[in-house]
Amino acid sequence: MSDESTAPTAAEIEVMRSTVAGLKAERDAIAKDRDTLRQDRDAQLGAVNTMAAERNTLASQIAERDRMLADLGKERDAFKQQHGETLVALTDITQKTRERDVLDGLAAVFPGADRTVIKGAVLVAVEEKKAERYPEDPAKAVAALAELLKPQLSRSMPINGGGPPSKITPPGGDPNKRGFYDIGARTR
Repeated sequence: MSDESTAPTAAEIEVMRSTVAGLKAERDAIAKDRDTLRQDRDAQLGAVNTMAAERNTLASQIAERDRMLADLGKERDAFKQQHGETLVALTDITQKTRERDVLDGLAAVFPGADRTVIKGAVLVAVEEKKAERYPEDPAKAVAALAELLKPQLSRSMPINGGGPPSKITPPGGDPNKRGFYDIGARTR
């Protein structure tokens, strides 16, 4: 074969040149698209990394808030317990004050009566549901209890103005014999 038979013609060379130029242009366009896609991918990866960082920041903020809520819950529980204890103490003080006011009022109404006798009579009235132990208005309760307890407390007042009752000697008994109130008393 000769070189002339395989040699391309000028028209074929021109077609090949235009084809090569077209392929080069297509290659350049594909390279340009590839570079654009790489830039988009890098931008999206940057956005993903930014979102991951934001997610981690939000997760740490949520964890911090959870710790704060747990601390606040513990504080709330401590305050609730303290409030309960304070409420119990306040109720106790209020009840003791009301009871004391009632007993003081009855002691003023029955000046010769022993305080323990007054308290015992009030407790009996409370057990019989005739009175309240811790009334809302102690002054009204004193008036009502004074009427209710007048027969009991009037009898309990000693005639000689307080102290133990005088020694009673039974008829025909020995006045020098030791009585109930003499037991355990010091003799001089």
